[in-house]
Formats: sequence, structure tokens, C-alpha cells
Amino acid sequence: MKKSNEQGIGAAIKQLFKSYRLDEKVAEVQIKELWGKIMGVSIKNYTTNMHLHKGVLTIYIESAPLKQDLKFSKDTIIQRINEELKENVVREVVIR
Repeated sequence: MKKSNEQGIGAAIKQLFKSYRLDEKVAEVQIKELWGKIMGVSIKNYTTNMHLHKGVLTIYIESAPLKQDLKFSKDTIIQRINEELKENVVREVVIR
């Protein structure tokens, strides 16, 4: 039986990350690891880097045509990432 001040280990870790402001960096690493699964291997191969800062995910793409296609798919990218992470981490996407 849990006491009223006890919480699960997952909730405690999330609270610890949030208190040290590491939750965004953890989400960035998760996005980088899941990028191939979320968007496909071919898009992953053209992606050079990504950064998450204050809910804005900046994605660096090598291919100009792919960059243009992804600019039209920003809402889909946000939706897929947030669904995969099961929380609203990304609120905006910038393609560079």
C-alpha cells in the first residue's frame, strides 16, 4: 500500500528532470533516436542535426527539395513526434 507522499519511479524521474531543467534535453535525445522511425530512414539520412529549445524543434536538412517538402509537413511532424513521446514536447518546427 502506497503512502500519500509516495510516487512511482517514472514520475519521480520526470519530476527530477523537470526540476533540473533536463526534460527538454532528454526529449531532444529521444527525438534524435526515434527520428528514423518517425519520419523514415531516407529522411533520417538527409538530416544533419536537430535542436529542441523551448518547444521549437529546429531540423537541419541537406537536400533542398526534401527541405521544401518538409516545410509543408510541419503539422504532421509535430503530431508524429508528440504521439511517439506521449506528451506535447514540440509545438513548432523550423526546417533549415
